[in-house]
Amino acid sequence: MILNPEYNQVCSKSWLNQFSSTVYIGGIFIGSSCCGFLSDRFGRKVVLGIGTLLHMGFGIGGAYAPNTALFLIFRFFQSIGSNFTFIAGFVLGQIEIYTALCLTVMELIGPIYRESAGILYQFFFSIGFMILPGIAYFIRQVERLQLTLSLSILPSFLLLLILPESPRWLFSKGRFEESKKLLEKVARINNKTLPDLDLKAIYENERADNPEKANEKSVTLSDMLKSRQVALELFICSIAWFTNSLVYYGLSLNTGTLSGSIFLNTFLSGIVEIPAHIICIFGLKYYGRVPTFSGAFLFAGVTSIANVFAIAFNAPQALQTTLSMMGKASITVSFDVAYVLSAELFPTPIRALSLGICSSVSRISGMASPYVGGSLQKVQKYLPALIFGVFGFASFALTVLLPETSGKPMPDTLEEAEAIGRVGCRFCRKKTGSVEPEKNNS
Repeated sequence: MILNPEYNQVCSKSWLNQFSSTVYIGGIFIGSSCCGFLSDRFGRKVVLGIGTLLHMGFGIGGAYAPNTALFLIFRFFQSIGSNFTFIAGFVLGQIEIYTALCLTVMELIGPIYRESAGILYQFFFSIGFMILPGIAYFIRQVERLQLTLSLSILPSFLLLLILPESPRWLFSKGRFEESKKLLEKVARINNKTLPDLDLKAIYENERADNPEKANEKSVTLSDMLKSRQVALELFICSIAWFTNSLVYYGLSLNTGTLSGSIFLNTFLSGIVEIPAHIICIFGLKYYGRVPTFSGAFLFAGVTSIANVFAIAFNAPQALQTTLSMMGKASITVSFDVAYVLSAELFPTPIRALSLGICSSVSRISGMASPYVGGSLQKVQKYLPALIFGVFGFASFALTVLLPETSGKPMPDTLEEAEAIGRVGCRFCRKKTGSVEPEKNNS
C-alpha cells in the first residue's frame, strides 16, 4: 500500500510505506485471533457480514483520511474486516472475507469436490491481484484508488442475502430444523431427494453410542492441547502458515524492488498464481494433501536458495525475476493446501479457532515481511532470498510428518481428529490399508 504523497511520506519518511503494510497485516493478525472464536460461537455467515461492513466502511474512511495517523487507523480496522470475510467464507463454503469465508466453503461443499472448491476459491484472490496493477495504472490518484477498491466489495452484500449458514455448524449447535431445511434446499437444487431425517435423533444416538461426543460443544483450546497429536498438528500447521505468509508477502509486497515496471511485475506476481492453483488441484487429487504441501515448500526452498546464488554472482535480472516468480508460484501452492489441510485436520467445534490460530501466527511473519523482503536488501541483497529458502526447507521437514486427510471424513470431535492418523515420518509408517473415501453427504 502506497501512502498518499500529500502526507509528505517522501525521502526522510519513506519508511512509512513499509510501516503501513505492517499495520495492515497487524489488523489481519487481530482479525485472525478473533474470527475463529466468533465464527464458532455466532456462525460463519454472521462474521462474514460483519467483516464485509468493516472492510468497506473503513476503506471508504481511509480514502478521505486527512492525515497519516487517521489513515493508518482506518487501514488497521479495514484489514480486520478483510480477514473476517476470508476465513469465515472459506470454512462455510468448503469446510475460514478471509477467516469466516474459508470455513463456509469447506463445510458447504461435499468431500468429492472439497479440495477443488477450496482451491477454486483462491482463484478469485489471484484474479484480483492481477487486476489491481491495471486499476492503479489508470487511477493514479491515491484517494480515488482507495475509494474504488473499497467499493468493489459492495456486491458482497447481495451475496449475503442468498448465502446460507453452514448446515454442519448448525447441526453441531443443536439447531436441527435449520440444518435440515438447508440440506433439503441443497437436495432440491441438485435434483436429489433427501431422506426423511430426524437430525435430533441422529444427534442424540451418536452421543449415546459415543459418550465422549456429549462434551463436543464444550471443547476448548485447552482440551485440544491436551491431545498430543492434535497439539503437534497445530504446531506444525502454525509453522507452515508462518513460512507461507513470510515468503508470500515478502515477495508480493516488494515487487517494486525488482527491475522493470512495478505495474508489470505486480501483474506477473499475480498471474503466476493461476498455474499454481491448477497444479495444486491436480496435486491434491493425484498425490494427496501432504505430498503436495511438503513438495511446494521444498520447491520454494530450492528456488530461493538458487536465487541467492543468482544475486551473489550478479546473474541477469531476468533470471532473478524468474526465480522470484517461481518461488511465488510454489508458495502459492503451499498456501492453498494450508487452508484445505488445516481445515480437514481439526474437529468442527474448534475448526475456525484452529484456523484462526494458524492465521494469527502467519500474520506475525506477515508484519515482518515488508522489512525482510525490502529493508534487508539494503544490508545484503541476497539476505531475503536466503531467509525464504531456510524457512522453506524447515517447513518441508515438518510438514512431511503430518497425517494424510485425503478421502477421509472431516472430524466432528477430538476423537475423530485423532483417528485420522498419527504425526510422524511418512516413510517410517507401516501401511494400514487404503482409506475408503467419504461419501458425499452434503
